[in-house]
Amino acid sequence: MYPELFHIGNFVVFSYGFFIMLGVLMAFLFFYFKRKKINLSIDDISELFLWCFASVLVILSCFILYVNRLRKHKISY
Repeated sequence: MYPELFHIGNFVVFSYGFFIMLGVLMAFLFFYFKRKKINLSIDDISELFLWCFASVLVILSCFILYVNRLRKHKISY
């Protein structure tokens, strides 16, 4: 798999970011079409995805801080 899918001017679309976005979109559409069967409103689904996105950002930030701290002290993990 190529790390860069295509370029639009100076903007690069990376393959891993594209496929992560595609997976999130597919999950959202899955829940959107199955919402009556699982008894969720569109607001509940949107809120669920926003909370998941926010929690991933917080966890990723903590992980980056942790890794940078390990590198600063030259501790191998």
